[in-house]
Amino acid sequence: TGTADKYINSDTTFTYAGTVTHRDTGYILFGTQARLNNLAGAVYDLQGDGSLARQCCWATGARVDNAGTFRKSGGTAISYVDGVSFHNTGTVEVASGTLAFYGGVTQHVGNTLTGGNWVVSGNAGLNMGNANIMTSSASVTLSGQNSIFSQIDTLINNAAGGSFTIQNGRNFTTAGSFSNGGALNVGADSTFTVAAGSNYVQTEGSTVVNGALTVPGTMQIQGGSLSGSGLINASVQNTGQLSPGNSPGILNINGDYIQSPNGT
Repeated sequence: TGTADKYINSDTTFTYAGTVTHRDTGYILFGTQARLNNLAGAVYDLQGDGSLARQCCWATGARVDNAGTFRKSGGTAISYVDGVSFHNTGTVEVASGTLAFYGGVTQHVGNTLTGGNWVVSGNAGLNMGNANIMTSSASVTLSGQNSIFSQIDTLINNAAGGSFTIQNGRNFTTAGSFSNGGALNVGADSTFTVAAGSNYVQTEGSTVVNGALTVPGTMQIQGGSLSGSGLINASVQNTGQLSPGNSPGILNINGDYIQSPNGT
């Protein structure tokens, strides 16, 4: 706590299984090869606008390993993880202000987000730097109409193992045709819109629509399931499994519906 900076010295690993509370605006400064290890079940909670950074340009190899929950729950400005690489096999939650990763995220490779659980809610923002994300096999949740994760705005492929959820009034418009091989979830107050003239193609996995999903082209369910109790504005071609409602219930389709012999 406090505004004074704290240090993790070079070649030192700070490992914990409980909760670390980072208040105020102070920095945690990492030396060379210094590491913060947030174990499964542990929580690192940024309750203010404090940040984590390396001590200087000579402090190479600094890293945060998160297998638990790394959370920004307070503060209205930006908390940085700067010059320190971030490895997330757990959950990152941003509920207040902005959390910005400027030291690299291990799971962000080129235009792909390969893993981790990333949750942005309310009026908060998550920033992973300049590289846009086009493919994701991670778990991403945007909750609240003003939640911001700019790099995910270019997402066009929710790959196998991935989960993409919009809820609590958060809408999303794709940058082009959208492919789903994981789990797409549209909450009751949210709308998922595919770009003009583009298609939605699901090869496996699931699409759950409790809000609205709009596809200007065709919605092709080639595998996996389509369910929910919302509204689909699209012409649907189904070769997978249609489960109206949330077993049972009604799923409204505003458009043509074509059921192939192999669909159910």
